[in-house]
Parts: sequence; structure tokens; C-alpha cells
Amino acid sequence: GPRLSLSVARSLGPSPSLRRRLSLSLNLNLTMDYHAKSEQVLLFSARGLKNSDTFSKSDPYAVLSLMELGEWKDLGATETLQDTRDPDWVDQVCVTYFFEEEQLLRVQIFDKDESGNDDVLGSAEFSLGHLIGAVGMGLKLPLSPQGELIVRAEEKIETGLHVKVQLQGSKLKNKDGFFGKSDPFLEVTRANEDGSYSVVGRTPVIENNLSPVWPQLVLGAQRVSNGDLMRPLRMQIKDWDSNGSHDDMGHFETSLEELSVPGGSWPVSYNGKTKGSVSILGEPSQFTIPTFCDYLRGGLELNVIVGIDFTASNGDPSRPGTLHHYDPNSDNQYQEAIRSCLTILSEYDYDKHYHVYGFGARVGGGPVQHLFPVGGEELKDGVDGVMEAYQGAFADIALSGPTLLKPLVEFSMNKAKEDRTSGKNAYTILLVVCDGTLTDMGQSINALVEASREPLSVVLVGVGNADFKDMDKLDGDGGMLKSSNGNSAVRDIVQFVPFRDYGGAMAGARLAKAVLAEIPDQVTAYMFAKGISPGHPDPPAFETGDNMAGFGVREPAAPPSYEDSVAFNLPGFGPPIPPDL
Repeated sequence: GPRLSLSVARSLGPSPSLRRRLSLSLNLNLTMDYHAKSEQVLLFSARGLKNSDTFSKSDPYAVLSLMELGEWKDLGATETLQDTRDPDWVDQVCVTYFFEEEQLLRVQIFDKDESGNDDVLGSAEFSLGHLIGAVGMGLKLPLSPQGELIVRAEEKIETGLHVKVQLQGSKLKNKDGFFGKSDPFLEVTRANEDGSYSVVGRTPVIENNLSPVWPQLVLGAQRVSNGDLMRPLRMQIKDWDSNGSHDDMGHFETSLEELSVPGGSWPVSYNGKTKGSVSILGEPSQFTIPTFCDYLRGGLELNVIVGIDFTASNGDPSRPGTLHHYDPNSDNQYQEAIRSCLTILSEYDYDKHYHVYGFGARVGGGPVQHLFPVGGEELKDGVDGVMEAYQGAFADIALSGPTLLKPLVEFSMNKAKEDRTSGKNAYTILLVVCDGTLTDMGQSINALVEASREPLSVVLVGVGNADFKDMDKLDGDGGMLKSSNGNSAVRDIVQFVPFRDYGGAMAGARLAKAVLAEIPDQVTAYMFAKGISPGHPDPPAFETGDNMAGFGVREPAAPPSYEDSVAFNLPGFGPPIPPDL
């Protein structure tokens, strides 16, 4: 692992900032990379689910978990589909496959309930090695107590390539009889090795129209075809029905390569006969959305603000076993969380100077303060400086409460806004370590919704054994946050991780990997939304020619606006299916 990052750094010449950004961007991925591994994309379908709703079909979603240290750890979840017992989910979940490890996975399928009491529809367990070794890397497993799970795996091919295209139908099959017209939508499926097809995207519904013009599509090559532009795609046309039993209107075969060529047209096959056609409207195009590493190569600086919970619920720091207790022989959970995450993040911060703020304590015998500098106003020098400030803080503070996060979020948001308005090529990460739920949950959500418009990500690490159920609400994995006045966050900026889920060997490295997993997508989502391309990296001291070895500046075509596109593979912009499907 370390030899890889050093050899890349040397091959790029002596330019210090470029060498640091590239070699240490690899560290984010190599934190635990001492064995053979690969990133696998998992897709899920189910058939014959039990029905838990009285007057309609279930609204299923699937959750993937990994058995780790004797406990199930959630890895990801699909979107929720409405009114169906035979779901084909679009959302994919990535899993790191270690060849030499036995990795036991579990898929649980739930029925989404507005009350929050989601019923379990079924579950199945399997090893990742069994899935990888299966014919076509696919398994059909019985669900307990009823139904069948279909899961497929494919090694992930990283690519930022996207195809922008708009499709229109003509004289499609009518499935609504003499007194109505069909409500068509496109279901995009890709071919698998065994001849089956997996759903990878859906368009919005066009109501009462047999010659529909669907909104412009942005088809991410990674999600749609795993980077293969010639991979066969089957575009299934369906008539939307409110009860979930969408009727077949026919299909046509194509590929991302064909969808990139102007003037493309395909006859629609329905029961072996041609019924209508679908053609390209206007000029399709290909463009590349830059990756996280592209932005780092272009000089993007990550600024880190550290927030520490000093409320009384952490326990008396003088007593062994409490969360802030100092032991010269071992780190407490606050120290381990801060040190592990900052060690990775510090490699992207050029000056390695950090703001460190506390909340929920009385300072110098005064009243409770909900935002105060730890160790003085001056910036802390490096990870060691942050740790020294944390350890020295207890000489001047008394733990108190309540736990209010809003002031720290607003402070960080304003810092990020200052960088944006001044034109600085920077992105801010707020790292907060706290021991329980927030007293100002509603106000904090309001602040986070507002902050989603700025170059900011918020990482929350929960320490101790508190019930963190409410904290999970801040993580946008289940849908965008909404403020009290109904405004939605424009992107997901929050990642919450309980520290207790990452004990055992290499706990700090595993925690850092989990905490920082969403940062690259959050950065690229913000840059895409703002139309920001990577800047020019520092030139190496030797001549490389034009774009030699792939390290030159890439100038992508202008990306489409999200408002007039259906994004199949744009991170941070919510589910890629219409909510009424």
C-alpha cells in the first residue's frame, strides 16, 4: 500500500502540492488496503413478497448489512418502490470484497410505513464469496418467510462519463382502452452475462400520451453500463398504474454508444410485432463529470473544523471509564475519533491549521457557552496541536449542557460561504464528535438545510452507548433533510457514524474509512451543481507533453443543469426514480 502512493508521487516529479494531493488521495482509499480486494456493485430484485398492507400492495425497500465482530452493520439501502410485490430496485450498494475473508451479508426487505413502523417482509443471508463465485455473479435465494431474493454483483468500473439524450415516442401501444391513453415511462435495463437484465434507471411518467417526450436523460456510464458504452441496454416502455401493476407497452434494444449518435430511432417490439417507435430528439452528447481526485489535482483544498461535545452527559472527566477521561496509556473515544479522522483529512490541508470549537460547557466559571474556541482563538497546528488543545481544555471548563449543534453548523457554514464568495478553491468539512442526541434537533436541521447550499460537509461521530436513533435522521441516506418551513436540502451533506460500531483490530482506520466514505461524492455533487470544473494543477518541474500519462487538465463539456435532467448517476441528488413509482 505505502509503496504505491510513494511511487506515484515520485513519477509526478518534485512539485510538492501536486505530489501531496495525488499520493495522499490514494491514502483515503488505501487506509486498510493491505490485502487483495475489489469494489463490487450489488443490485437487488425480489419476487412474490408477502403483502403487509390491507388495502394495497406493500411499498418495499431493501437494506444490505455485513456481519462484523458479531454484529450486523448496515452498508446501504435501496429506494422505496410503491405498491409492488415484485420490486426491481434501481439503487445500487457498493461492497468491498476481500478475497481472503469470509464476508457474511444479509438483505432485509421492509414495507415503508408513514408512521415509521416499517414491517419486515423477508430476509436472506449469503456470503459475498458465494455471490462472486456464482455463475454470472448472481444468486436467487429464498426469503424468510416468503418470496425470493435476486442479487447480482459486478466489479465496479470507475468512470465519470455521462451521456445526455432526450427521447420521444411515437404511436405507442395504448393499454388503457377506448376511453383513455397510456401513461408511459421508460425503464432502463442492462444485459447481464447470463442473458438476464437488471433495472438501472427509470424516467418520469408522461400522462395520457402515446407520443411522449420524456425529460432529458443524463445516463451515467458507471451506473447504467458499468463503463461499457457497447453493453446492450433494453429500454422497456411501461404504462404506469396507481396500483403498481404497470403494463408492458413494448421494448427496444440499444446501447450508450447508440444513444450518443444524433438521429437514432428504434422500432418498439410488442409481442413480436412493431408497435410504435422511439427516437432521439435534438443533439445527444457525451460529457465527463470530474472525479474527486480531479478536483484535488486541480488544487482543491479541504479545510477542517473540529467540534467537540463538552456536555455533562459525557460524565465526570476525572472518573475512569467516562468519555472524556484522560489516560496517558490509551486514547479515549474522543481522542481516537479525532485523531483517526484528522490523520486522513490533514493530508489534504496545505497548512494543517485547524479551528477547534467546543459546545455545552461553562468556560472560566461563566455561563454555559454553545460555541467557544478550545485552547484559545488561534488556529491549532496539526493533529498534535488539536489533541493538545483538547487535553488542556479541561483546566478551564466545567461540563454542562444542553447539547446544541446549530451554532457550530452556522459558524462553519459562514466560513465556507466566505471562501466561496472570495473565490477561494476550498471546501470545508466540519468534524463533530458528540455523545448523544441533540437538544435542538429541529433548529439544527434548519441550519443543515441552509448549509447544503455551501461548500460544506458535516461528519458526526457518536461516542458512548447512547441511543443514536434520532441522529440517524440527520444523515440524508433515507432522503433529503427538510426544514420546519418545508424547504429541502439541495444535497446530502451529513454523515453520521456511531463509534461503537468500529471496535476491534484497526478500529481507528476502519472508523476513518466509514466516516469519510461520502466526502468525495459530496464534494463532486456540490461542484457539479455549481458548474465548477477542476482548476489547473501545479505544473511538474519536467516536461510531460500534452496530457501525458493522463495527468493533464481535463476540460469536460459543460454539464447539463440538474433542473431539466433526470440524473441516473449524479451523487448527492436523491433517488433516480420518480417518487410516484
